[in-house]
Amino acid sequence: MIRDGISKILVRGVNWIGDAIMTLPALNAIHEGYKGARIYVLCNPWTYDIYRLQPFIKGIVLYQKSRSFLMYPLEIFKVVKEIRKYDFDMAVLFQNAIEAALIAYLSGIRIRVGYATDMRGPLLTHIIKKGKGIDNLHHSEYYKCIVRGMGLEVKDEIPRLYISDQLKEKGWEILKRSGVKKRAELIGICPGAEYGPAKRWPEEYFSRVADMTIERLGAEVVIMGSRKEKEICKKVELGMRHSPISLCGRTSLMDAMGIIKNLRVFVCNDSGLMHVAAALNTPLVSIFGSTDPKRTGPLSANSRVIQGSVECSPCFKTHCENGYICLKSVKVMDVWRKVEELWHMRE
Repeated sequence: MIRDGISKILVRGVNWIGDAIMTLPALNAIHEGYKGARIYVLCNPWTYDIYRLQPFIKGIVLYQKSRSFLMYPLEIFKVVKEIRKYDFDMAVLFQNAIEAALIAYLSGIRIRVGYATDMRGPLLTHIIKKGKGIDNLHHSEYYKCIVRGMGLEVKDEIPRLYISDQLKEKGWEILKRSGVKKRAELIGICPGAEYGPAKRWPEEYFSRVADMTIERLGAEVVIMGSRKEKEICKKVELGMRHSPISLCGRTSLMDAMGIIKNLRVFVCNDSGLMHVAAALNTPLVSIFGSTDPKRTGPLSANSRVIQGSVECSPCFKTHCENGYICLKSVKVMDVWRKVEELWHMRE
């Protein structure tokens, strides 16, 4: 792979928060391998905060694909026009879609690197060969293989997010204003998952675990989620005997990071905030249903994963015709024992 004469690199980021976090070791390897080069990221608005926390990122170009077929060419034209202003020497495509290669090609970037997925091989100058079995590896390895194919060494094996003390303190101020009293005794509950209901442990199970943490550990419970997950979070709240503090739909991603860093334990499904908690090294218990923790599980040592023990899991479906038996096979006491284990590790 060409090293000389590379002064500006554009990395096409991925489209989901969890996936963005899983690209961080590969992104850092590009930074380490091209010392002195200015690295920029092309991403959508909801992954922006993940990438802007990386201190070596010199700039971010935002791009959001239009839902309108008629507007789509105009959006492509606008982002290509913006990218051309930077005069990039190289584009590294973490996103697999043909659109990513098309944008890099139309932007006149002379070196375009990525997997030849989605029939985009002719648009690339350097094709990274997908090794046998790569699709069965953890997604973080999928992105590391791109930079290894560029001849770079990957030093960081685990994704990490480093937030400032100020952001952590802001998280604590949000918690205090919401009624939290004891900083060291916080349990976070995140019952949502953007992917679909086949990723979501039943709300009533979350309610029971939350009540147990209050009754047995003296914890305060903070329910978290996006605006889209308000109904799910409300079901958890209404199913509890005790009163939690709900921040669902009330925080930005940056605020959520500051809050999660203040938690003693975080309980969640396979979701974007699961990866955030893992990258912040916050102790967490994650429940898996239709997806596979071997591919998308948290990588931190402070993580505990519980997966339903049924033959049809993982199926990778968003919905289930069998009554979500994989999720329901994860019992409340299974999760409680992991929560209790992590809780006492901090004593």
